[in-house]
Amino acid sequence: MIIKIGIALDNTLQKEYAVKNFEAINLLFNLKSMPVFLYKHDLNSIVHLLLEKQIDCAILNSGTQPELMIDKLDWFQMPCCSNDSDNTQRLSDENRCSVIFNKDDKRFYKIRLLFCKVVTFIGSGIGNANMCSLAGLEALKNSEVCLHDSLIDYSILDNLPANAKIIDVGKRCSHHKMSQTAISDLIAKYARMGLRISRLKSGDPSIFGRLAEEIEILNSFHIPYRIIPGVSSLNAVSANTGIILTKRGVNRGFSVMSAIKHGGGIAPLNINERDKLPILFYMGVRIVGNIAKALIANSMSPQTKAVMVFGIGSENETVVRGDLENIEKKVNRFKNIDNLPGLFIVGDVTDYNLNKGLLGGKRILIAGCGRESDKIAKEIEDFGGIPIKYKVNMKIISVSREKLLGISKYDFILLDEVEASDSFIKTFIKANIDIRHIPPIISGTQTVTDFLKSLGILPAIEAHKIDEKQFLYEIRNKRLAYIHSKDINGKFATILKNNLIKPSNVVICENEDKNKKLPNFESVLFLDKEYFQKFIAQGSLEYLRGKNVMVRNMVVKNYLNQISINAILLESKKEHELVSPIIKSLFKSDNYRVLPTLECSSA
Repeated sequence: MIIKIGIALDNTLQKEYAVKNFEAINLLFNLKSMPVFLYKHDLNSIVHLLLEKQIDCAILNSGTQPELMIDKLDWFQMPCCSNDSDNTQRLSDENRCSVIFNKDDKRFYKIRLLFCKVVTFIGSGIGNANMCSLAGLEALKNSEVCLHDSLIDYSILDNLPANAKIIDVGKRCSHHKMSQTAISDLIAKYARMGLRISRLKSGDPSIFGRLAEEIEILNSFHIPYRIIPGVSSLNAVSANTGIILTKRGVNRGFSVMSAIKHGGGIAPLNINERDKLPILFYMGVRIVGNIAKALIANSMSPQTKAVMVFGIGSENETVVRGDLENIEKKVNRFKNIDNLPGLFIVGDVTDYNLNKGLLGGKRILIAGCGRESDKIAKEIEDFGGIPIKYKVNMKIISVSREKLLGISKYDFILLDEVEASDSFIKTFIKANIDIRHIPPIISGTQTVTDFLKSLGILPAIEAHKIDEKQFLYEIRNKRLAYIHSKDINGKFATILKNNLIKPSNVVICENEDKNKKLPNFESVLFLDKEYFQKFIAQGSLEYLRGKNVMVRNMVVKNYLNQISINAILLESKKEHELVSPIIKSLFKSDNYRVLPTLECSSA
């Protein structure tokens, strides 16, 4: 069972990276035999071999796009340089190559998910940039290409990176800068180039935003996408008009429809047309059966599609699909979970579903903070997962003014948690003590260093950048105060204990979320030992059973194994590795087997 690859690349380094990428793909998808590579310099002969199915794919220079010549072929681009290269270098033509394959070879749609990032549709809101959500702004800040409509506040584009490609594809009445087909093709093209794309639409993308046409072409290419909602004129109508669309005792709902039909002209507005509209019911979870029976009694087919969406937009969002005949039974299995509100939707529109990408929309809890946590969250989103930040709410423990002033007499203070660092600084300020009384700070982690620098405070020693021997040398014969959270002892606390060094311990805060229920998740990643300790202090260990648990620390792994919770110890990312150990672990986990093992057949 061999996958045969034709390579027509002139650059030796590109060839090496192309081979490494496919060898990595072979391991990731559990292919039974290593790929066979056939080297050719003539483009026509490579394409001929591909069309004749003597090879399974061809790797060409990035400027080559045979899909423009032969409609039987599809393509994507992959980097032929280190994933750690800066973005400009990684996306330059000489550091990318095109992979061409036959459209009927479904294996490569799955392989392409390793290189195509999730396309993000963003609602800009209406009127001004302040109406765009924080999630929308965050997505824009990470975009490489942005295609935007005309009816936006153009100042919102200031949130894009300086080197992002900006394309105006707006349409107003009869004036179209680009046809809808051309817009959809452009989105698919940039997605297959491996770029992080934002499609910025006025208002909300899903309400008269031509979203269906654009996701239709992405679905045809098996390219994943996500949707960030926006404030529509429908939501904002009451802001300055005083018009309230629902009012107790006056009206229980409203109808929304376009007055213009497809292709132009006035659309029919009679009652028959209104009866074709989907119906949405608020506050219907407890009486969903009554609603379904009433609709059937009023001549609606029992097979009419219906959906109940619990906790829309929250970390616990749950979708229950069925029809009017069976939806009550299905909803009853879920309606008592966390007492979540539900929106009941009836009509054929409920057939739509998201193409979520490699990770299939699975929820991953990230227990950590700082730049690394943000970077991992972005990577999980790129591969179609839902990152959930593990939030720890800390309560500051009262420390007397005299004790705070006493701390100033120490030679160093050690900080190795962001929460404790934040609580310590806030306590000093609240006590009206000049922060210049704080002794030189030893920072134990990069996240603490980043936090302190954001406040204009430079650590005297960045202990995370030196080895244990150097750390002990720096603090020899020094008076040391260790500022930390209750029940938390970091890496350096262990080092001090093992070397019989007794600092002055100052407990500055504690977790106030003990026994608080966590959001739903399928997998969890502990970035450090300290966040694992916070997790234990919250009483959340039982949440880990049956989940995919990833750790970075052997002590944490051993602890979990002792209580019969299996944990995967993640290795450091190796140079030239195709995907990070985190994504590899998620993909290989049984919980994440959203793509079947590729079955490779001989040509």
